[in-house]
Parts: sequence; structure tokens; C-alpha cells
Amino acid sequence: MSDSVPLHDAVRAEVQGRLGVLTLTRPGALNALDLGMAVAARRQLDAWATDRRVAAVWLQGEGPKAFCAGGDVRAVVEACAASGSSDPARAYFEAEYRLDFLLHTYPKPVLVWGHGFVLGGGLGMLLGGSVRIVTDSTRLAMPEVRIGLFPDVGASWFLSRLGGVGAWLALTAARVTGGDAIDLGLADVFVPEVERDTLREALGQADLSSSDSVVGVVAPFVRRSGTRLLPARRARLDALVASCADDAALVQAVLALVDDPDPWIADGARTLRDGSPTAARVTLAHLRRCRTLGLADVFRADLALAVRASEGQEFAEGVRALLVDKGRAASWSPAAHEAVDAARIGALLDARLVPDPLADLVGTGRHERDPHPDHAV
Repeated sequence: MSDSVPLHDAVRAEVQGRLGVLTLTRPGALNALDLGMAVAARRQLDAWATDRRVAAVWLQGEGPKAFCAGGDVRAVVEACAASGSSDPARAYFEAEYRLDFLLHTYPKPVLVWGHGFVLGGGLGMLLGGSVRIVTDSTRLAMPEVRIGLFPDVGASWFLSRLGGVGAWLALTAARVTGGDAIDLGLADVFVPEVERDTLREALGQADLSSSDSVVGVVAPFVRRSGTRLLPARRARLDALVASCADDAALVQAVLALVDDPDPWIADGARTLRDGSPTAARVTLAHLRRCRTLGLADVFRADLALAVRASEGQEFAEGVRALLVDKGRAASWSPAAHEAVDAARIGALLDARLVPDPLADLVGTGRHERDPHPDHAV
């Protein structure tokens, strides 16, 4: 094993045998990804891509609570306010999306250990892995509606292909388990949490000469995942979405469930009720267009829309309410879902960046090529 190398205050790299181990080391902030972390992680991955010593990469988060609970959006909003421009948001989201797309197109196997909270930007990284590992404690969600944003980091490419449950997850910030993630194709294998270090050590001692050899090392550690939240609810969610004529009707149908006897359903409806009405409608429209886009184009659309969001008030207001004032009610504009103007949603979706900072993204993501890996369990 080589010595651990700090790449950044909250990113560490080391090589164990032929395995490059990249660790997010910000456990006090649930490994929330900031600009420096995204840049440092991508630079290390770029270096390992051509390093003959490294045959595969292991990506993990430090601490027991989270792989990564999302992007450090509070820092983004504060930087934009200090600069009086959206330039910090553009720099952050570009760096984050470049890291995510690199994971999706990386030339070597990438194993992502997705324990604990895997939220927002954390899910963006997990989705790019070639072996996406979930475990006992895994809880995944895209909670952007709570902060006036939309499911970004390429997640809308996946969610738009999941029917009613994809729309529900995007609209309500509902959390699901690792077992659910496997069923949905958002993760590949379940490994008990106590096996993490043993599995990583086994990979470090293997030759890892091919993707098959990597899967062969992982296979003995794989177990059937346990708790699932969606099987008893998925047909209902699909039927709910299918019954609605348009986005406005779907929002109202979900809002009508705030007192549903199923607590998981009711919690999701209440989150939508308290979230940004504009973000909810943007989310549904963005999901619909992502259904017909390739992954690189989804990231480009995400960036234009995220920068546009950072120029308005909803994103800053959502971050203030949830992350600065710790759960106080946000003052959305408009405040009522019924008052959202469809023309405004269309204008937001038409956002373009010229020149496009992500114009150089090329390649097909591994999950575009093989949406149902043979090693999924």
C-alpha cells in the first residue's frame, strides 16, 4: 500500500495494490462536495486513467453516516451573493458535472461504495460507477425541490426512464433503500456494511486485469438486499402519474395525498407542498426532455438550467430556509402551485450558455450502453 496523499483538505488518494482508492474526507459535513473537492477528485481520476499501476478505482466517503449527502450548495449561494454574479455557480456546477461525466465514461472499472446518505450530488457520483455498491444503511434521494432546484448531476437521465416512480422521486425528494436502488437500476450490488474493508483489501490484492476480474472479486461478498420501500407502492405511483393529463394536474394529484394513510406517500406529498412550486414544474418538464437526450446532452442541459436557477431567487431562498435557518419556511415566488406560469417554465427550460462550457463532453456513458449489467443482483 502506498502512503495516503491529501489532494485537498477533504479528498485523499492512495494506491492499494492495483486499486486506486479515492476518499471524500469531510464527514462532519456528510462529505458534501465543494468546488475544490470536485476539481481535486477529477484531477486524480485523470492521472489514474493513464497510470499503469492502477487497474481500477474505489470511491468512498469517510465516516459512518454518508458517502456524500450532496453538493455544498450553501457555499455556492454564498459565493454568488459575495460576487454579485452567477459565476461561482457556473464554476461549481461545471466542475461537479465534469467529475460525474468522467465517472460515467472512465476507461477503467470504478467501484463506488454508497453507504449512508447518498443524496443529490452524491447520487450523481454513485450513478457513474461501473460497480455501484449499496449496503445496509444506504438511503438515496434527490431532494432538490426543497431548495428551489431540480434533479441535476445527470440524475434526470435515469429518473426519466423509471416511469411514475421516477417522477415521484424527482418531485417529492422521497428516500429509498439500497434494495430499491438495485431494483430501479440505480445501483448494482448489495454488500453488508461490515464487509467494506475486507472487500477493498481483497480488491487490492487481486490482479484486476479486466472488468470480469473485478466483478469476480466482488461476487463472493454480494448478498440479497433486505429492506425495500417501493415494491408495494410502485404500481400505485405508476398509475397516479399515468392518470394525469399534464404536469399541473400531476402536482395537484400529489398534493392531494398529504393526509394519505401511507406515511411514506404522505411525507412525499408534504415535501412537495412545502417545496418550490416553480422548481416542481421545472423538474417535471426537465424530466420529460431528458427522456430523449443522451447523457452528455443531459449534463449540458443541467448546467444551463442550474446557472439560470442561480440567477433567480428560488435557489438562494431555498438554501437559506433549509440550510442556513435550518428548516424555516421558505418564501417562494409564486407561493402557490396553482400560480405557476407555464410560460415562465418554458423560458427557464430554454436557458442556453454561449459558449457552452460542457461542449467538449464526448462519449457514451457505460449505463447508456448497458443499462442492465450482468452482475446486478
